Amino acid sequence: MDRHSIWWIRGALIYLVLGVTLGVLLLLHKTWSWDAVWWRLLPLHIYTMLLGFMIPFILGVAHWILPRTDGPN
Repeated sequence: MDRHSIWWIRGALIYLVLGVTLGVLLLLHKTWSWDAVWWRLLPLHIYTMLLGFMIPFILGVAHWILPRTDGPN
């Protein structure tokens, strides 16, 4: 695995941890019904999971798996 793939996947995993943390906070809010301010984190949770995690993860795995052409053979 080359450096570009590693950095794409590491960045995606950081966003995964952030998105899961926000999701846990939102679920805890549904359970204990704290202040309504926590629901302002829902768009941030959606963004981190869809655009922050999925796109870099897909790009990193695609860069690792798909064949590269070094020029004409």
